[in-house]
Amino acid sequence: MLIDRLTSCLEDLSKLLDIELKPDNNHSCLIKIKDKLEVQLELDRENQDYLIIGSLLGELPSGKFREEILFSALKANARSYPRIGSFAYSTKLNNLVLYELLNLNQISPETILSILTSFISKAHAWEEALENGEIDHRLEEKDFTTTDNDSIFKL
Repeated sequence: MLIDRLTSCLEDLSKLLDIELKPDNNHSCLIKIKDKLEVQLELDRENQDYLIIGSLLGELPSGKFREEILFSALKANARSYPRIGSFAYSTKLNNLVLYELLNLNQISPETILSILTSFISKAHAWEEALENGEIDHRLEEKDFTTTDNDSIFKL
């Protein structure tokens, strides 16, 4: 059932995006945007009604910069809904993570695409900030929910 539900979801997204998306051997799908940003789609192993969208945004060096990034991520997480994605920190990978959890029983493929597009836009903006070694505090308040579906491939 795990692979069937994911396969069905990816087929719907494939039609909307006009690209081929298929699950890999790990029952997930990694989307690479312009050979830079990687976004992973997989079903929650505990509750297969939920699709997890996730992206590693970059390694956080210890020190003041990491503190500033994590504080900014917490502020972004405190934004009221609707908002796209939540930030987490992976101690194992020393990485800032952005993720979203979607109930597949409550949303259409078109809504998944809209959320995915906004997610990619937010992930890209934060990944660039990490790469440049500075956080633009306007990212904490930026509304990523209105991203155009075609913009994700123009990053």
